[in-house]
Amino acid sequence: MSNKINAKISQTAQMTCGGRALSYYTKDKYYKSDDYLAPIFMSPFFVFIVKRFPSFASRFAAKGGGYEYLVSRTKLIDEFIKNNSKRFQQVLILGAGFDSRAIRFNSKLSHATIFEFDAPITQNIKINKLKGKNIKLPSNLKFIPINFTEESLAQKLDEAGLKKEIPSLYILEGLTYYLTPETINTIFNQISKYSGKDSIIVFDYMYSSVIRQKNVSKVEERIYQNAEKIGEKLIFGIENGKIEQFLSQYKFELIEEFDSNKLEKKYFCNEKQEIIASVIGIHSIVIARKSV
Repeated sequence: MSNKINAKISQTAQMTCGGRALSYYTKDKYYKSDDYLAPIFMSPFFVFIVKRFPSFASRFAAKGGGYEYLVSRTKLIDEFIKNNSKRFQQVLILGAGFDSRAIRFNSKLSHATIFEFDAPITQNIKINKLKGKNIKLPSNLKFIPINFTEESLAQKLDEAGLKKEIPSLYILEGLTYYLTPETINTIFNQISKYSGKDSIIVFDYMYSSVIRQKNVSKVEERIYQNAEKIGEKLIFGIENGKIEQFLSQYKFELIEEFDSNKLEKKYFCNEKQEIIASVIGIHSIVIARKSV
């Protein structure tokens, strides 16, 4: 992860949270999601705009399919936790940003220990915002500050008291793109080492073509350049169609992969089976199981 991300609050974490706040206030059922805590992490002016004028804000945000992807990803991971929470004794959220699932799904996850890993500055701002709003932090939630590039995840897991080889859920949402291939390899190896059989990993990744910047669309080029401008450069990708090969290195097997077409059909398909919005086609979301 870029040193700039560790030296200041992550702008991508803020933008993701802003998208969740907007989708919470919107009245459009296709865009509506349930992150009622997202607004507390945003500025009062931003909240005023998206709360009072959600339709206008949605039209502004829905350009190029990136907002639709964010909404889809939020809903997909929320749904997975709702439907599978009892299966896991530990939940690990890597690169948590302003993720609020430990609080929003507290009743469903009360039996599990939840570990949130993120850069110290982003994590501290999040904790202070929650405390400032008198929002009680669950007793089963542990915050683990980490620089993924410079610190050992394994050491952090040991210090946090993670129990090895029991069914656990790992969530890496909007994280992999910003890490080097070497760091990705280390993290996935450590996840594999610590995971019990039937542990699940949920993560999204960007296609390698976007990282290479060869034969890409104007939208893909703009996304790459904008990330570089804010100091959160896109570094890592996986070749489209090669996800099973990637997972097998770490003893995980693919359960399901959601590309833009699947996400559109799942979240933006109306009663007439018409696709009413496009999801940008540069990412996939993966659900995979530890096979041995």
